[in-house]
Amino acid sequence: MSTIGARAAASALVLAATLACALGARDAHARLRTDLRGAQLYATECAPCHGPTGRGDGPEGVYFNPPPRNLHEGFLALYETDEIVARIRSGQPLTIEIDQVALRRRERMVEDIVAHLERLPDVDWERVERGAELYATRCAGCHGPFGRPEEAGALPEQPPRQNLSAPSFQKSVSDTKLLELVRHEREGLPRIAPLDASDARDVVAYVRLLSPGFELYSLWCAGCHGDDGSGVGEPGVGVDRPEVVLDRAYLRAQDPKELRRNVVHMLESQEGAMPHMQRGLSEEQVRSIVEYLRATDKSPRPSPQRK
Repeated sequence: MSTIGARAAASALVLAATLACALGARDAHARLRTDLRGAQLYATECAPCHGPTGRGDGPEGVYFNPPPRNLHEGFLALYETDEIVARIRSGQPLTIEIDQVALRRRERMVEDIVAHLERLPDVDWERVERGAELYATRCAGCHGPFGRPEEAGALPEQPPRQNLSAPSFQKSVSDTKLLELVRHEREGLPRIAPLDASDARDVVAYVRLLSPGFELYSLWCAGCHGDDGSGVGEPGVGVDRPEVVLDRAYLRAQDPKELRRNVVHMLESQEGAMPHMQRGLSEEQVRSIVEYLRATDKSPRPSPQRK
């Protein structure tokens, strides 16, 4: 398993936690086998807008006005599964207005990702992966998986910790000073088991990779494109396998504007629409998504009505 940001492991944990909370601990295991396909499809096709449990709180949802609907508030109760499947596959697309303020925030995020992409060809990935393993066990508990200490749940009485991913920090600290920090050799740092020089340099290599763009790429892009941009991530296989390798030759060949348009696949045009799948889903696939949502829906279900 890739050691760069335990992204895949974290995604698996989130999915397992979602199923366990929604279905209940007693029957989650029994239903996992039948729900897993729908859960996987939902996670890739729907969750970015509708959220991990269908509450309308997905990371992409903040860019639309109004936001995506909560699928557990009436939608599942109003229609039978066959009609929902038909509406999703062949219904009239619903135009979605882009929130311009949120879009400007997205533009900043695109710039962060592009900055990270430009670093990919120069990374010593073997060293970084070793450092990521060490960081996960020694550092993430205090500094968070992506170097932001607020992700680590520090106790109120603990002193504030440095945001390792902040560009200002990365620019201000030399490799020598960073090596001292990694080995906790500076006064005031908690005493932990010392790292040997080689391991410490591996951790430094990983910490140097930390940035807002690294976090965004890890969460949104590396699943298909791979941590190193080689296009061998999961689920980037089969029809989902990226057609490009994000190497130096590719980056040099790209027009800057085109590269930025390619970074965000969903916002390639000025308006979004639902359904806005990148490719068509079969009736069987849509049905498995709806059945997964029904299995996790705990709201009262009145008799279906037709409009």
